[in-house]
Amino acid sequence: MKYSLTAPTVAEFNDLYAAVGWGRLPEAQVAHALAHTAYAITVRAGAGAVGMARLIGDGAFCYELVDVITRPDYQGQGIGKHMCQQLIDAARAAKAPSWGLAIDVFSAAGKEGFYQSLGFTLRPAGPHGAGLTLVTR
Repeated sequence: MKYSLTAPTVAEFNDLYAAVGWGRLPEAQVAHALAHTAYAITVRAGAGAVGMARLIGDGAFCYELVDVITRPDYQGQGIGKHMCQQLIDAARAAKAPSWGLAIDVFSAAGKEGFYQSLGFTLRPAGPHGAGLTLVTR
């Protein structure tokens, strides 16, 4: 397997989305999203992508970990954890030493433990309050 700190292609993105049951997005929407991604990682095996993850954010303090996907037949091999850790490390390395860093994630139901193993805490937790989402179509 080859890990690359680059975004997947639009086709790879949609193939991975479909592989985990998330459907497909319009190609123009995916292209725009990928072009505005702060950090991305794609994992390839053979001729295709088997995993991807992205960090989106302001480039200085706030990021959100999104689109963490590993093809079902490759899950359980540590690929997801390795992708997330590489993105977290990239964001940490790029910030000034005196700067703080906040990375949020919205977990799929039942996957919270995966993110907790990377150091994320469940919300509501103390001063951080509850996470909320607005989805529009």
